Amino acid sequence: MNMKKLLSLAIAALLTFSCALTAFAAADDSATPDEAKTPVELKMIEPPTKTYFWKDVILPPESIDGVYADSEHYYAFADKMDAYNFNPMLDLSGAKLEVVYNDGSTEDVDIADCTAKIADPFNYGEVMRTALDSAGTLTLDTPYENALKWYFNYCYSLEQQIDREYTVNVSYKNLTASYYITTSDYAVDNLIMDEPEDPDDGSGDDDPFAPTGAELYEVVSITPAKLYYTKADIYTSALYDGKAYYFFEPEMKGTKITIKNTRTGKLYTTVLDGTEDMNVYSAEVASLDEPNQVVRVNFVADVDDCFGITTPKGYNKNVEFTFNVYFNHQSTNDTATKDNVTKNTVTNDNGSVPTGGPITTMLFALAVVIASGALFLSYRKKFEK
Repeated sequence: MNMKKLLSLAIAALLTFSCALTAFAAADDSATPDEAKTPVELKMIEPPTKTYFWKDVILPPESIDGVYADSEHYYAFADKMDAYNFNPMLDLSGAKLEVVYNDGSTEDVDIADCTAKIADPFNYGEVMRTALDSAGTLTLDTPYENALKWYFNYCYSLEQQIDREYTVNVSYKNLTASYYITTSDYAVDNLIMDEPEDPDDGSGDDDPFAPTGAELYEVVSITPAKLYYTKADIYTSALYDGKAYYFFEPEMKGTKITIKNTRTGKLYTTVLDGTEDMNVYSAEVASLDEPNQVVRVNFVADVDDCFGITTPKGYNKNVEFTFNVYFNHQSTNDTATKDNVTKNTVTNDNGSVPTGGPITTMLFALAVVIASGALFLSYRKKFEK
């Protein structure tokens, strides 16, 4: 066998051996311990420090606060409340969580990467119907003592249903950990009507905005004159339970309202000019800096004065209106997230394209050098001939 054939066989053997080692090293390199780790458990090391008060619950927009009617009216209202569930503004501040991997290692979790949700919220319509069933029947001519007993039975049932622990599920990737919060009757403020008045004490005569009978009007729509408020609108502050609250006056002038007479179906629309007979409650916020705070606005208005109509005797002309405005509103048009990644190129943690281990690279380079030398010797011998 001449030198040229020996060199060709040597080159082929080296290239075959190099390719085999490259494939073996690449396969071995792709299964590093870090890449094989899988998250298997999310642990709540310390629960959030947030304590929930009446300011921390987003109430449904409808309310019977300030209303005294009969059982039929309240059951109809309960049916409307089926659309709403208990919705506290969950805050994970102070929580410490860690993720556990299948190899037993752990890692702290950033609460900014977690989402929280009430696992077992109560439904407003359900708790109200249960309370109504417990209280019995109420009519507009129910004697005062019986009506008062009905009222306290109704409120007690609401309290018994909602004054409990609620499970909060915290999710991170596909894992979940839980903790508990509690609430009390502040979460159903909008389900509590006025306490029946003693007909002998004359207390209702002092309030020009007290209900004047059964509910007749239904609010169809409200378009606020001013939707967004800032620090410039704050006019005073107050301390409550050691925490400061800040107040602003909602802008009523220019607000557009449509109501419906539930007996006739007729619609009435007005744009407030600010001179109407109404009682506007100050709106408050718990922080001057927190963005996108939802603030509930409440006011009671004499609809006869606002809409130029005459409410039939025995029906309530002092209607309560509620709507939401926003404090420190910020745009949410930015749809970019930190999870966006480029999928066209698979990269290592350092951003380099995977090429196999250093031993494989060295062997391949050696094979190339030997092959090049062999070819050189072959051609040199040819030239010497």
